Amino acid sequence: MPPPIKNGAVKTVDGKADMNVPTDDKDLDEQYEAEIKVLAEKFVPEAEKPDDAQIQKDYYAGVRSCVVLVWMFSNFALAATILNSAGLDRASGDAEKSAQERSKIYLAIVLWSVAGLSAFRFLGATWFLILRMVSTSLILVFVCRRVC
Repeated sequence: MPPPIKNGAVKTVDGKADMNVPTDDKDLDEQYEAEIKVLAEKFVPEAEKPDDAQIQKDYYAGVRSCVVLVWMFSNFALAATILNSAGLDRASGDAEKSAQERSKIYLAIVLWSVAGLSAFRFLGATWFLILRMVSTSLILVFVCRRVC
């Protein structure tokens, strides 16, 4: 910590300020040298070891980020599939018939992808519930053995 400026005080008398600021070059040079020494030292942050709660929180944040990335890329793949399947190669000479055919293809792809994603979600939720019931029943068995 740099030394304070000597005799640096403000006194007020009847609303008027009487300042006593050091004007001696020696005091100013000392203050300047002290500040230069402070600025010359490189800041070294303390190495903190994260606790288990922070590690778990970071793990869950990483999982969420991966899920969002997979979701984004699957949406991109779905959009690319829809655009390629309803492209100009399937278009005929009749504009109305072509638009109707493209909308049928688009809706079929969207509906089948929603059905597939819903089935995947249903299977995942069912698997989670089965694992939860098994783990809860195992915990109850061990507790009852110790208590009984």
